Amino acid sequence: MKTKKIALLLLVGSLIATVCGYAQEPPPYPANGGADDAQQQPGNDQAAPAADPAAAGIDYFHAQLSPYGQWVAREGYGMVWVPNVAPGWRPYTAGHWAYTDQGWAWVADESWGWAPFHYGRWYYDGGINNWAWVPGYTWAPAWVDWRHGGGYLGWAPLPPAVGFGFGAGLVFGGVVIRPGFYTFVGERNIFAPRIGGFILPSARNTVFVSGAARITNYTVVNNRVVNVGVPSAGIVQMTGHAVTPVSIASMSGAGPGGAHGAFYQPPVMARASRVMPAEFGSNLSRQIAVQQKSQSYASVVHNKFSPAGGTSAAHGTTSVNGSRTFTRSTSSSVGSASGSSSGSGKPGATSGTFKPVPSGSQTKSTAQSTGPKSTPPAKQSSEKPKKPPTR
Repeated sequence: MKTKKIALLLLVGSLIATVCGYAQEPPPYPANGGADDAQQQPGNDQAAPAADPAAAGIDYFHAQLSPYGQWVAREGYGMVWVPNVAPGWRPYTAGHWAYTDQGWAWVADESWGWAPFHYGRWYYDGGINNWAWVPGYTWAPAWVDWRHGGGYLGWAPLPPAVGFGFGAGLVFGGVVIRPGFYTFVGERNIFAPRIGGFILPSARNTVFVSGAARITNYTVVNNRVVNVGVPSAGIVQMTGHAVTPVSIASMSGAGPGGAHGAFYQPPVMARASRVMPAEFGSNLSRQIAVQQKSQSYASVVHNKFSPAGGTSAAHGTTSVNGSRTFTRSTSSSVGSASGSSSGSGKPGATSGTFKPVPSGSQTKSTAQSTGPKSTPPAKQSSEKPKKPPTR
């Protein structure tokens, strides 16, 4: 009985730490909307193994997104992806909104946008001073929290603390998204083809949020997630005319040159989603466990964080991506039972930031060494041994 109480306290502490971590706001969004994609490289469309659908999903994302960022092990989240983007960038800002037969859908300008804006969740990681993406398996037109009022529309990426299930829908569980996470535009600009140029200064977000009501509404129709947000009647009121919904299926196929469509949905992810009917929130630990038990997941971690390309995922101090090397300083302590470490206020955050260094250079980790330590030979005493006393 005592053991169950301790386990329950640890679970509650972990959830509280996750909520507090999301309370740390990201840097302000640049007023000129210039935080665009910093690197464009062709993806490697590898087929993922089908034996373990959940593992196939995570392996697929590793293969597809590695050219565009770094995979990092974070306590409480498993392996997360950090994109190569300009300072001040934030999710759901480089692109435009489309109204579809599954509700409001985000059409990203980034070539990799088909994945992390429709699967998984984003959170701002204070330990690495950047946004990080936690892989998920269920496709949606966008995973955001909506606010509307005072002539403005705002959205914020849903954090991993908010759960989702096909039967229960979104489960906020007391999660509060602070004003700094939202992106606001005038409601008449919601269909701008490059909405980054219409985003209002985030310094005014507190005023916007106070005058806006939450209108987040996710439903499931025919096993498809629908992001309702502003209903069609509200669109007419905002824009002055009706909008014909775009078909998701018409924008899901391959484009010129075999490029992924805006709403590309890999078949391997459809299989993986059937294995994970509920994700994030209280199910996040189960998602991580599924990844870590997979042999293919272990292979991915070994290949991407082995000494040949950096240190092991357990220490996670160095990772190599193309011609750039990123170093993260870590403390020798992993954190408390709740998964949070000092200085960041979020689960598993470590001190320091990603620092680009010249390719081929060697970097030293501040984490404890895993190899045997050599010790100097003991000094021999100059004193002569004493004779035993005579009786």
